[in-house]
Parts: sequence; structure tokens; C-alpha cells
Amino acid sequence: MTQDFQQFAGSEHLKQLLSDRVRKHTLSHAYILEGPAGCGKRRLALLLAAATACRHTEGPIPCLACDACRRILDGNAPDIKHLRPQEGKQSIGVEEVRMFRQDMYLSATEFDLKIYIIEQAHLLTAEAQNALLTVLEEPPEQILMLLLTEDAASLLPTIRSRAAVLRLERLPIPLLRETALCLSDQARAAEQRDPEAFSVLLTEADGCLGRLLESLDGDRTDAEAARTCTDRLLHALSGKPDAAALDSAMSALPDQRAACMKMLLVFQSALRDLIVLARYPGASLRFFTDSGQAQHFAHCPVTRLMRYYDCTETALQALDANANPTLTVAILARDLCS
Repeated sequence: MTQDFQQFAGSEHLKQLLSDRVRKHTLSHAYILEGPAGCGKRRLALLLAAATACRHTEGPIPCLACDACRRILDGNAPDIKHLRPQEGKQSIGVEEVRMFRQDMYLSATEFDLKIYIIEQAHLLTAEAQNALLTVLEEPPEQILMLLLTEDAASLLPTIRSRAAVLRLERLPIPLLRETALCLSDQARAAEQRDPEAFSVLLTEADGCLGRLLESLDGDRTDAEAARTCTDRLLHALSGKPDAAALDSAMSALPDQRAACMKMLLVFQSALRDLIVLARYPGASLRFFTDSGQAQHFAHCPVTRLMRYYDCTETALQALDANANPTLTVAILARDLCS
């Protein structure tokens, strides 16, 4: 395990790759950092920028103690540029990219590299992505471009062919808990106040530290409701699907799209645990506290669990595409019972 990038939890293989490239000065000119919202893409991008500029030649990188590291992580480094959707906009347009691109041909003012971080790169319009191609095909010297996205497949093939995709991993619950308690006073207080509710939040975060920290500001009752709904859904489906019990359980799903998706993600996490446990009994879990809690559902065939998972994924994709929540839930209930 590399001692570098220890300020970032998980994704050990990715950290080792970046560590080797930084130390050997073999970084490519562009990378795509892919991972779900809240998994730490922006944090890793800043740590990578700090590692390239770190003034300490011995010990782990980035050191976070030298002036270069501190300025980059504090957002006070002129050679680190960010591009993100403007407030109120749902895309990044071609004119914004053209202005961003012009700066890439100017010399760095302090560091050896100029770092360009494009957040939510999946929101780049096709024209904006094409405007980046001139830089990706013939990059200026001493630049590093990092495109952060939840889904690399949403980028044009011409973009993906010119920038390696680096996928961030979700954190297993034990590491997620350990990291949160280490970093956040609020997390420590939440666990001390109500360990069971905190366990629900860990599950709901789906391996993403950012989601967990954000949820600590939310309503605890939402997390408890998601777990209760998932328990009822699992019981309705564990034997021969009980349509009446399933309808009763699904009536707890909220009408609001975002809240409904949040609950279905918890249900999907539970299904994922059951599928994985059937094949790898020692695997880490997201929903269940331990494998013993899942034994009640162990007799459910894996093929059926996978079908439940796929049905739920279809519903989530429909909701994400702005489908009517009530209709989507009704279709999901039909598909689960079919």
C-alpha cells in the first residue's frame, strides 16, 4: 500500500498509479476521474495537483505542510484553474470552454504544471467537448487536465480516447465509518447520539464519504424511514412475492423524485449485499450490519435477487430521466411481482 495520498481513503490501486506517475514525472496531460457524486473526485484532483507541486522531496506526497500544498488545497494557487457549471445552468457551453482553453497556452506563474479541473464534465455540451479536442490532441507543454464526471460514457468517444479513465472506488462501510469519525466531529457526535441511526446513514451513503457528511446535516427520520421501507420490501419479496405486502411497503415511498430515489438506492444496497453474500460470504456489506442479519433472506435465489436489482435500477434510471414517481413506483411493483 502506498504511503502517498494517505489523505484520501480507498482506491488504493488508483493512488499507487498516480503516486508512481508523479514520482517518475510520467503523468499524462489529461485524465478522466469517474465516480459517483460524493466519492471525492474533486478532493483527489486537488491532492494530485498538490502532489505535483509539493516542495518536500522526501516522505509521502502531498505533504500538506509546505506552502505549495497549503495554497492549492486552500484554493489560493493561480496555476490551478476550475471550470464548473455556472449557477442556474445545467450545462457547460462552448464559449466557457474556449475561454478556459485560451489560458492553457499561457505559462505557469509559480509551479511546474498548470492544472485544469473541469467539474461535472458530463455536463459539457457536444460543442464544448469538441472545443477541448484541440488541446487534447496537441496539448501545450506543462499542463494537466482533469475531467471529473459521474459517468465517463457520457463523454464523446473522441474525448475518452485521449484521456485515460481513472475510476474511484466506493468505500466499504467499515472504512467509510473509520474515515468519517477521523475527519468529522459531527460524525463522532452523531454516532454517540444514536449508533443505529448513524449506521443507517452509513448504508445510505453508498460508499461515498461526501454523501455521508452531507447527510449529517439532514433529517435523521429520513434515514430511518429508508431502512424501514427496505426491511418491509425485503420481507414482501423474500419468499413467494406477496403483492399485498409489497404494495403496502411501496406506499411508503415518497412522491418527491429525489426522496424516492434516495429510498430506492438503500433498497438496492440491500439487494446488492444479498447477491454478493451468496457468492462471497466474507464480502463487505453496505446495508446489513453483518452477514447474520441477512440470513433470513438467504433462501431467496440469486437469479431472483438479481432481477429485483435490475428492476430497481430501471426505476432509478427512469426517475433520473424525470419520469413520474408515482407511475414509476407502480411499474416497479408490477415488475417485482412478475
